[in-house]
Amino acid sequence: MSSPVTILVLDSQPLSQIKKALDSSDRLVVFVADPELARHALATMSIGVWICDINTPEADIKSLIAIAENISPCIRILLIGTKSSSLKAKELMKNGRITTFMPRPFAILALVKTVAALLNEYRAEVRKGAQNTPNIVRNPATGGIKITPKTADEKSGGAGFDTSKYDPLRLLGIGGTGSVFLARDKFLDIDVAIKVISPELLSDPETLAAFKDEARIAMQLSHRSIRRIYNFNSHNTNHYLVMEFLRGGTLRDAIIERGALSVATACRVVLLCADALEYAHSNNVIHNDLKPENIFITDSGEVKIIDFGTATLRDAAREINQVVGTPEYISPERLRLAISGPPADIYALGIIAYLMLMGGFPFSAETTANDLLAGTRPDFSSLPGTLAAVLEKATAFNPADRYQDVAIFAADFLAVCNCSQLTAERYAPLEIEAAE
Repeated sequence: MSSPVTILVLDSQPLSQIKKALDSSDRLVVFVADPELARHALATMSIGVWICDINTPEADIKSLIAIAENISPCIRILLIGTKSSSLKAKELMKNGRITTFMPRPFAILALVKTVAALLNEYRAEVRKGAQNTPNIVRNPATGGIKITPKTADEKSGGAGFDTSKYDPLRLLGIGGTGSVFLARDKFLDIDVAIKVISPELLSDPETLAAFKDEARIAMQLSHRSIRRIYNFNSHNTNHYLVMEFLRGGTLRDAIIERGALSVATACRVVLLCADALEYAHSNNVIHNDLKPENIFITDSGEVKIIDFGTATLRDAAREINQVVGTPEYISPERLRLAISGPPADIYALGIIAYLMLMGGFPFSAETTANDLLAGTRPDFSSLPGTLAAVLEKATAFNPADRYQDVAIFAADFLAVCNCSQLTAERYAPLEIEAAE
């Protein structure tokens, strides 16, 4: 069974029957009413179909479309809105992948048929893309992405990895450090995820040598809450990682879909992430980019941290002026590209804990990376005092003032949330529950 295709719906007045009609085992339907949540989803998720209400207040639709087409090049976009907005829709449809406009009121059955057709188009293009992956060229000045077709010579190189060993099935997504494919290991007859690293990130011999060392260490990690890395190899001029293929969704998906999560859910996620990080830290490995996108919840209810062993890639990307990573989760020392240790991961886990409990960040929407570097601190004043104190210690500006042991942070967090009893059942299948 392949992973479900994500359908994103931006609608300030969503109808419950739309979600019910669109839901299916082969789809993940995510509804948002806030344009900022839509922007975040489009910038970090691989979206198959985006249904966009162009009458959403304060939504910069042109900007959102640009993000959608850059991050999800196979995306299909369906505009909806009032009949009076048809001229606006026509203007937006002059460029890009917008296929049609459906004025309100519309029949639910008509919407379902249109979405089904768009999903078929999306899947066909993704299958084609797995065999003929486009070149992804990033503008060093702006960090923007330009996608161009491969030449005939480049097509012969396959998907960027050794197709004599791995059968490419489909493109899963394109991120800041490369493209990720679902492939079949021909020798072991298992599905794997393969990340083909953007060539410019490893063009420098010193960076390549550092990444080899990093990948070698990450491949030695063996923990039930850490995604396994099987291999790091090269093919022609490309370098790629072969990883455990996971079925399910990310913590970020869960928060976007449900909003704030229950205290028990947040505590279980913190506990399992802390277990994995404690193991990694004991092996002198720091994740350095912990965020909800890198916390995966499998279909069987396991929690796994993904994307270990790629800090060199992120640093290389920043050096060529690409925006990689989400500043809200990055510790001040990491923003300065200084050497970091376990407190950097603890900082990120503290921010994630707040996000799970409250459904939003402990920063204002206008906060920038420069503000964080200048000393802007997260605001935990909406939380009970004892809980706020734990998170303030976890996210202290000076790493020496933070928790130095992630297990101690997790224990304190569970204690102030009255969830210490969950420690004994940490590995029971996780059920994502929304806050009451």
